[in-house]
Amino acid sequence: MRSPGPAPITIVQEASNSHHFEGVAEALRARGAEAVWALVELTPYRVGPHTRVVAVNDVRAFAPLNALRQARRVGACTVLLMDGIVEYRNTFMNPAVSPDFLRPAPVDVIACAGPADSQRLQDLGNDAVATGLPRLARIEPTPLPDRPTVLVATARHPAFSDAERRCLVKSLLALRDRLESMGIPVRWRLTGGLDLELNVSPDLAPLTESLASATAVIATPSTLLVEAMRSGRTTALLHPFETPCWLTAAWVLNQETLTHPRDLDAAIRSLLHPGQDQLHAQDQALIEMHQQERPAAEALADLLGRIALAVRHP
Repeated sequence: MRSPGPAPITIVQEASNSHHFEGVAEALRARGAEAVWALVELTPYRVGPHTRVVAVNDVRAFAPLNALRQARRVGACTVLLMDGIVEYRNTFMNPAVSPDFLRPAPVDVIACAGPADSQRLQDLGNDAVATGLPRLARIEPTPLPDRPTVLVATARHPAFSDAERRCLVKSLLALRDRLESMGIPVRWRLTGGLDLELNVSPDLAPLTESLASATAVIATPSTLLVEAMRSGRTTALLHPFETPCWLTAAWVLNQETLTHPRDLDAAIRSLLHPGQDQLHAQDQALIEMHQQERPAAEALADLLGRIALAVRHP
């Protein structure tokens, strides 16, 4: 799709988060459109009367919210690019977000990771499109290491209550002990000081290096599940919590599995030596969680271009 001229599109972001829109400028340019990039660390950008689309990747901070308010005043359409996958606990239990977080989001359209997220966001009252996340484009399959190694990781916010944290620590201890008894090397990417509670050495390498050094990944609900699957690693969802889980994986380590050493051992062996049915199930899980048909930057550029050419609503 090519527009008849430069499309008045504004993308508001922090300089440190520029990778969220990685490749989008080039994809827009290939479609005959240009975007104005407004960095929130600089003087607040003023949305002009000819702006048709304002895109943000955050709806909590002052700068993007201010840009969204200006967009409404000039009749511009607003778009939120999700920074990760939609997760139940982060949506409903995170004290750092508003009580009505994403229910719905204060934008006209949400660009999200995959069809599963699109459906969830629509259920919450949003217009959502599964474009994929441009920042994940750099994650590609790499050769497996010679020695079977497991990467265990937790989300940015590993727990949202003391009870959740106790439950998570108990599960990680069980996992640590079983992996140790099986003689399997582990890389630990734990957050919130969990490495201290488990008395394990933290993995401080870049994520791409950590993934390249691992045969399999075990992670709590987070975008790392998608990153691990895209890197070609068999990936288990660690979910010891009692709350609902919106994510999916071919391997799920829940409370029942984690409390039975024999079942946990079998799950770990299967993760390191998967069958074709399990590999197929992981491929399907990835398709549900992240749009895989085309580059995410191109899909997002098409969405922004279509909106920019649509009839404005003053």
